[in-house]
Amino acid sequence: MDYKVEKLKNGITLLTLPIADAESAVVNFFVKTGSRHEAAKQRGISHFLEHLLFKGTKKYPTAKILSSTVEAIGAEYNAATSKEYTLYYIKAAAEHLELIFDVLSDMLFRPRLEGAEIEREKGVIIEEMNMYRDTPMRYVPDLLEEAMWSGTDLGAQIIGDEKTVTGISRQDLLAYIGSQYVNENLIVAVAGKFEDKKLRHLISKYCDGGRNGRESSYEKASLDGKRILPVKLQYKNTEQAHLALGFYGLNFEDGNNPALDLLSNILGGGMSSRLFSEIRERRGLAYYVRMSPQHYQDTGLVSINAGLRINKVEEAISVISQELKKIRLSKVPSAELKKARENLKGRITLSLEDYESRLDWYLEQAAFRKKIWSPKEYFRKIQVVTPQQIQKLANRLFRKENSCLALIGPFRNQDSKLSGLIKL
Repeated sequence: MDYKVEKLKNGITLLTLPIADAESAVVNFFVKTGSRHEAAKQRGISHFLEHLLFKGTKKYPTAKILSSTVEAIGAEYNAATSKEYTLYYIKAAAEHLELIFDVLSDMLFRPRLEGAEIEREKGVIIEEMNMYRDTPMRYVPDLLEEAMWSGTDLGAQIIGDEKTVTGISRQDLLAYIGSQYVNENLIVAVAGKFEDKKLRHLISKYCDGGRNGRESSYEKASLDGKRILPVKLQYKNTEQAHLALGFYGLNFEDGNNPALDLLSNILGGGMSSRLFSEIRERRGLAYYVRMSPQHYQDTGLVSINAGLRINKVEEAISVISQELKKIRLSKVPSAELKKARENLKGRITLSLEDYESRLDWYLEQAAFRKKIWSPKEYFRKIQVVTPQQIQKLANRLFRKENSCLALIGPFRNQDSKLSGLIKL
């Protein structure tokens, strides 16, 4: 994988990943701004703007014209907003590379942001909020982060709330674009079939007219006095409870991340993991249970998510606590660690068969890490992780004072009772 990352004269970062046998190309415009970079009174503006950039630009003035242009060449296109970035991408046959740049650059640098469209999209987003909050499996992780980083920008929900979204004006959007959608925040990432000389010509032609400014800054997610509740309950008359148990984790740069990936794999990485085997297979307490790490620039979390029978929530919390305590007290057997390594390597290898996923591998690292690990480098790192390192990390992370529990279901006023079940 012959990837390259460089800072261009116009302030944009360029990431390239040529694929010798590809007949298509994908272009990502990755902007290092998300919900944690928003003013409190404008929560949701990053996500709102992502929607609006598809509603018309100077050259493609309506949503229909823009979508018809992209769909006419059989392209795939979409966008996503996170807490730390907003991403726009188009994938098409390589011969259409110039059109891809034409469309994406017009979206980012010359959006129309027409007033009637802004007001219409507010209603769409409010409906999206309602649908999202009616889906507990999707909503409970956000509820957990809201509780863990309460009072900080990182704790705010990406979608915002009805009050803040309805209050966003065209002027707010223009100001946000002017300060955040700047070349210094932009990574142009290209993978597939392309000629380097032509690519640089396209970047010069379509991106040199972009905005210059400063990289986004953010409030560090300090934990001192910020967390309000160790347990966050949201009442909902459901037949199934949805639980998220979180622990403050590791940032992007932490050298223990390979050990954390193995720890997460052992505990909740699949149907043969400890939590799945004990909670789903042996006891029949849950429909799903999994564990996963999440990284940010300055912090992170490790979360265990489960869909549980209503009358089995307390038992499940106790069993999860037992499994976490067990891995703190006893070293992982060598055979189990070997199995986790092979599982992790196999899953990553399969995912990287897709060159878009290969580009994503490098893109997130280029944005948030000082040094990029290739897949081979990463595999070497997990190969040397020891049972002692995993145990040490488990003891560092899995502490009650480091935890927070979010739960959606028919529960009220049970905070202290549920918190008391977490015994580590």
